Amino acid sequence: MIEESAYTVAWSSLLDGPVTSLAVDGRDVFVASGHEVVHLSEDGVVKWSHRLRTSVYQVKVAGDTVAALSGPDMWLLDRKDGEPRLDSRRVPGGFRCVSARPGGGWLAADRGDHLHLFAEHGRGIRRLRAGGVRSIAGWFDREHLLSHAVDGRLAVVLVEGEGQRRFIEDRVWAWVSPMQSNSVLLATPDGRLYVGRPNPWGWDHLDHARVPDMLDPTSAAPVHDGWIAIDVSGELRKVPAEDDGAPLLEASVDWVESNGSDGLLVADRRGLIRWLNASDAEMQRSDELRLRARQTREAMGWEQRAQVFERAKDLEDAGAYSQAIQLYRSLGRDEDVHRLLAIQESDR
Repeated sequence: MIEESAYTVAWSSLLDGPVTSLAVDGRDVFVASGHEVVHLSEDGVVKWSHRLRTSVYQVKVAGDTVAALSGPDMWLLDRKDGEPRLDSRRVPGGFRCVSARPGGGWLAADRGDHLHLFAEHGRGIRRLRAGGVRSIAGWFDREHLLSHAVDGRLAVVLVEGEGQRRFIEDRVWAWVSPMQSNSVLLATPDGRLYVGRPNPWGWDHLDHARVPDMLDPTSAAPVHDGWIAIDVSGELRKVPAEDDGAPLLEASVDWVESNGSDGLLVADRRGLIRWLNASDAEMQRSDELRLRARQTREAMGWEQRAQVFERAKDLEDAGAYSQAIQLYRSLGRDEDVHRLLAIQESDR
């Protein structure tokens, strides 16, 4: 069962095929289920279903288009009725993953070392040789992509020109979530979890995520006050953990997505889909935490601000730019933040 103090089930639906991917836009749901892409309404009713030639293994939605990876093909479907906009785009071996490009268009990674850039409705633009990727984490802007490289490092790819790639650090990550609101959840090879805000040259911040025991995530989604992650065992857990860190569901699940605030979508491989709403108590608690954090920042006196500023200057003089950036950001000194980011970029 679900803890009533956290989330309640709004609706559930059982699909015929195994679930392999979820996408959420607002309260609209898109599911890869066997050979089909299924669109469910905000109350769990099937609006349309489109069958493809082979099993669908990833689905994404952006604007009026749904992207689906199936066998060697990428299909772009009309959001209104699920009909293909064009013939499929195809590469030998198929695509590994696809991501919607800010401002329109799509970028798909093949299983080699190329990225393929497409216009909004599927016209091919260019192919970039930017190294192999495990996943596309997200975008900083229309031209800069964050990827999880095959060697485990995080890389920024410039999609204009020849697809120049730059690693933001040498640290290796075992798993990286999709980037939401410029934040990512990451796991190290030894099982530690971190929540971070990357930038094209490093980190705005990177913090250890508190969990009561080791959690090996396979899927995660942001919520109003953190992340919801699925452990390799199928347990649905809050990150950072609260109280005893007990699972939110007794049942095992395999996939989780969210609308980023009060709605959570979970599914198991057998085809059971459930939409969960954050309870009023949970939302009120989240609002109280945000208010408390804002009041704490506002309560920082001038003397304390001066101490933080002096500490930031000392760190800058010592060359510890990332730490200095965090302190300048806490003071709202955007000019100093941008100045140090520019220095970091010029030093690379």
